[in-house]
Amino acid sequence: MTKGFFDVFTRYNPDDKKRAVLESATDAVFRYKKEPMRVEVELTFDRHWDADVFYDVEDECRTLYSAESFKIFPHFPATEYNVSRWGEIAYEASLFGAVTRGFLSLAEYEDDGETVHIRIPFNQIGIDFVVSADTEAILACILFSRYGVTRRVSIEMGKNAEKFERDMQEHRRRTLEEAETANRERFVKERAAAEAARIAEQRAADPTYDFEKKAGLSTLTGQNSVISDTKYRMGASTYNTEDSSLLFGEDFDIYEPTPLSEVLKAKSNTVFLGTVFSVESKETRKGDKFNVAIGISDGASGVYIKRTFNLDEVGWLENIKRGMHIAVFGKTRVDSFDNETYIHPRGIKKIKKIERADNAEKKRVELHLHSNMSSMDAIITPEEIVKTAISWGHKAIAVTDHGNVQSFPEVMLALEKAKKGGANLKILYGMEAYFVNDTARCIFGGSYPDFNGEMVVFDLETTGLHAKSCKIIEIGAVKIKDGRVIDRLNLFVDPEEHITEEITSLTSITDEMVAGAPKEREALLAFLEFVGDDMLVAHNASFDVGFIRVAAQRQGIPFNNSYLDTVGLSRYVNPELKQHKLNIIAEHYGLGDFHHHRASDDAEMLAEVLS
Repeated sequence: MTKGFFDVFTRYNPDDKKRAVLESATDAVFRYKKEPMRVEVELTFDRHWDADVFYDVEDECRTLYSAESFKIFPHFPATEYNVSRWGEIAYEASLFGAVTRGFLSLAEYEDDGETVHIRIPFNQIGIDFVVSADTEAILACILFSRYGVTRRVSIEMGKNAEKFERDMQEHRRRTLEEAETANRERFVKERAAAEAARIAEQRAADPTYDFEKKAGLSTLTGQNSVISDTKYRMGASTYNTEDSSLLFGEDFDIYEPTPLSEVLKAKSNTVFLGTVFSVESKETRKGDKFNVAIGISDGASGVYIKRTFNLDEVGWLENIKRGMHIAVFGKTRVDSFDNETYIHPRGIKKIKKIERADNAEKKRVELHLHSNMSSMDAIITPEEIVKTAISWGHKAIAVTDHGNVQSFPEVMLALEKAKKGGANLKILYGMEAYFVNDTARCIFGGSYPDFNGEMVVFDLETTGLHAKSCKIIEIGAVKIKDGRVIDRLNLFVDPEEHITEEITSLTSITDEMVAGAPKEREALLAFLEFVGDDMLVAHNASFDVGFIRVAAQRQGIPFNNSYLDTVGLSRYVNPELKQHKLNIIAEHYGLGDFHHHRASDDAEMLAEVLS
C-alpha cells in the first residue's frame, strides 16, 4: 500500500486547507538524504492546486524537521495546463537558480501547441543573457514535470523592448540624480552642523562672541552693558547720562541702572533708562487728583511709570514729551487692577540717547527697505526712514513695501521738507510685488502636444474616487490625428470586487457586464499598447491618469506618457463659462447629447470637442 504524506511526516500538523490538499494526493514518492538532511517529495493530484500552498508546506516542514532543504514536486493532469500557468512556472524556475526573477515579470506568453513563446521587453543583449543560462530548457522541464506537457520554449524580444529600454535608462538617470541630490543635501547639512558646532564652541569660550550682532529686537533683549561711567547700553538703545537735568521729584545719581527687561527683579529703589512712548493723565472720580501713566521703552522691553498726584503737583508733566529720553528713580510695584508691574517714581531726569550711526567710509545704497506700511514686517515710519538715511550720510535709499505704495506720499513730503534744510538724498521708489499665475496648468510631462499629430483621448469609469483603494471598470479611448478619429478602444475591466449601486446608478455598469472581462493587468497592457508613446488627453486628467499610474505601479508596468487636461484648456479658451464639465462644454459647442459617465461616450465626445 502506497504511503501518504502524513504517514511519513507524522509530526507535521498543518491547518485544514493544507491538510486537505496534501491528503488529496493520489500518489506519493519520497526521497531522503540524512547528512545534511535533504527531502524531496513527489505528489500526484487529479486537479491543480495553487503553488503557494506547497511553498508554505515546504517552509513549515523544513523548520519542523531542521532540514537543509525540503522540496515538493507536484504533478497535475495535462488538462489543467493553460498559458495562465506560466507565472507559477517562471517563479518555480527562479527557485532553481534560473535567470527568470525580474526578467519575466513583464513577460507575455503564447502557446501555439508546439512552442511556448515568451516575449520580454528587453533588447537583444538582455535576451541573449537570459537564454545563455539554459533558462528555456529549465522552463520546459518544469512544464513537463508539473503537467506532463511537452513544449519547446522560446524566449524572444517583446514589441515594447525599445520603449522599456528608454524607460530603464530614464529610471537610472533619475536614480543617479536623486543620489547626487541626496549627497549634496547631506554635505550641506554636515557643513552647517560643523559650522554650528564651531560657533557654539567659540561662544562658550567667549561670552561676548556675538554681543554686537543686532539681527532684531529679540536678539537684543537682556543684552545690557556699561560702556562708561555715563554711557549705558540698555536693550536696543544706548543712553548718555552726562548732562542730565531734573524734571520731577528728588535729585538722584544715575549709577548702575537696571535694564527694563529685569524690572521684575528690582526689589528696592533703583534707576531705569528708557524713551517715552506715551504720556497719559486722568482725573480721579472725585476730581481732586490725577492718575499719571508714562510709558517708556528701551527698544527691547517696556514698562509704565505710574503715580497719583494732587491737582497742583502735575505742572512738571508738560515737560514730558513722546520721544524724550529719561532716567527714572523709584521702586517697582504691582498694579492691583491689571496685575502688571510698574515703576512708582521718586525722581525723573532728562537724558540723551546716542543714536546709531553708519561709520562706513563708503555708504551702501539699501535697495530693500520696508516701512510700517508693510504689515507685520517693519515699524519705522516713512518720515523716519528719510531722517535716518540723511543722518547716516546715505546718498540714496529704496523704499520697497510689500505689495503697496502707500509710503510714497509720506516719503516724498519728508524728502521735500529735508531738502529745504540742505539735505541731499535720492529716493528710489519701488515695491516688493507678488506674481500670481492666474491660468491653470493643463500640460503635464516632458513633451508638448502636436494638435495635428496623434493623440489618444480617453476616459475611465471606476468603482470609486480613490485610485489606491478603487479599481477601473471601463476604459474608453479614441486615437485622433489631424482632428479625425483613426482608431478606437473600448474595454470593460473586471475589478474583482463588487460594483456598488451608487456606481451602477452613475455609470449603468453592473457586475454582470464586467464578468469575464480582462482583469486589471491585461486591460492595462492593452490600453498602453493602444496608446504607445502618444500624448494622452482627458477631461480632469489628474483623476484618470492617477488611476492609470497607480494601476501601472501595482502591476509593475512602466507608464510615463505626457498628458493634456482639457478642463484647464477650457478655462483658458472659454473664460465666459462658469463651469467646465464635459456636458456643459458639449452643450456650449452645440455638439448634442451623449451618454455622460460612460467611458467610451465621454471619450468620443471629448475627441469631438478637441477637434
